Amino acid sequence: MGGCVGAPRETTPSTASPGGGAAPLTGKNVPLRHERIRWKSDMPLTETQVRSKREEFWDTAPAFEGRREIWDALKAAALAIETHDYNLAQAIIDGANITLPNGALTDCYDELGTRYQLPVYCLSFPLNILPRSPDKEGHPEAEGSMEGEALVLRVRLSTTSVDTRLTVRSTDTIATAKKKA
Repeated sequence: MGGCVGAPRETTPSTASPGGGAAPLTGKNVPLRHERIRWKSDMPLTETQVRSKREEFWDTAPAFEGRREIWDALKAAALAIETHDYNLAQAIIDGANITLPNGALTDCYDELGTRYQLPVYCLSFPLNILPRSPDKEGHPEAEGSMEGEALVLRVRLSTTSVDTRLTVRSTDTIATAKKKA
C-alpha cells in the first residue's frame, strides 16, 4: 500500500490551536457578514433598472477573468443574500472554496488565487432608489398621477394642422404630454 510520508510541522504560537495541535492554514478567510451594503447611486435608478444592470453584469462577467463555476457560485450566493438567507450563501461560498478576505462578496478569491469583484448593485439596492419607472428621458412619469393642477392646452398638431385641446397636469413632463396627444 502506498501513502504520503512527511515530517510533522513544528507548531508556532500563530499556528497552534487551542487544543495544542497544529491548526490547518486556511489563509485570511472571514465568514460572510450578515449585513446589507448601504450605497447611493450617482443617478437614481428604479428596481427594474438595477435588476437590468445585474443581469447584464452576470451575463458578461464570466467572459473576462476567472472560472465559470465560480461566477455561477457567486451569483447563487448573491441571490441568497438578496433573500436574506446568509446560511445558504455561506454554504455556497464554502462549497466553491471562495475566500472572502473582508467578509463581503465585493472582493473575493478562488482557491487558485484569481480575484473576483462584484459591484454593489449586485448585492443590494441603492438608498436613493426611485419608486416608479422613469420615462424615456429618465424622469419619473406623472401619467395617471393626480398630483398637480389640471390644465387644458390648445395645441396644433403638425401632422394635421388642426387645433385640438389637450388636458395635462402641471406635474406632467413633455414626454408624458406628447404621449397623450
